[in-house]
Amino acid sequence: MMALAAALAMPLAAAGAVPGVEAYFDAMAITVAPGQQAQFVSGDNLAGYFAGRTQSLGKGEGYVTRQGTLFIDYASFVDGNANERSRSAEQVLPYGHRVRYPNGAVEEMALLSKRHALAMSVASPRAAILAIAPLLKDTRSVRQEGDVVIVEGAGQFAAFAADQPIVLD
Repeated sequence: MMALAAALAMPLAAAGAVPGVEAYFDAMAITVAPGQQAQFVSGDNLAGYFAGRTQSLGKGEGYVTRQGTLFIDYASFVDGNANERSRSAEQVLPYGHRVRYPNGAVEEMALLSKRHALAMSVASPRAAILAIAPLLKDTRSVRQEGDVVIVEGAGQFAAFAADQPIVLD
């Protein structure tokens, strides 16, 4: 009798399991098929937002704050080759967007909540040299300090850092 009661209770315990944050955001994602363009906006929960377009590069307003726009968009590269957004599948997420390329590479951009900051990443299912090239609106100077690249615009600063060594090119 006790074994039967435990077996009947197991599905109920599993049904009460809470999915992880990644599953939650994946369920909220709006998928845009290759070849379709869609405008999207994500906020930083302060006074900034990123306005972009899927399947294109540099077509939106970019990351806009009260001080203006410094960051417009970005491109990612695998082994020196630019990923082709026009043939990609994109997901608009509550915090930014994700691009899945035919070559298997995945890039993500997220606005960080309660910060004037965003995070970008590019990953590949195979060993490769990966790169992200930010498109900046008004660049006055660029310098590298260790593994951080600092960009100065018109009274604004942006810093780029990575968990791997950075090569400024």
